[in-house]
Amino acid sequence: MPDEELSSALIREIKEELSVDIKVIREFDCTTTGDIELVCFVCDLVGERPTTSTDHSELRWVSEKDLASLDWSEADLPAVKKIVIPYC
Repeated sequence: MPDEELSSALIREIKEELSVDIKVIREFDCTTTGDIELVCFVCDLVGERPTTSTDHSELRWVSEKDLASLDWSEADLPAVKKIVIPYC
């Protein structure tokens, strides 16, 4: 949506796709890979964990240390590495 704050867009998208509420704590990372600008946020889940998604075929919870074993797109890797490194 035009002129929508990134944190507001994230809250809206998570609500639409996972039917849960989140509280945005702070921006965590911002990287650009090719034409993709990725802005990551630290958030708290408000309420129960989601069990279904309108946009994804699988939904699961993994620990920070297990993130490295997943198949990530190139644009996601810089942020994933910043999360995983303290757990290696």
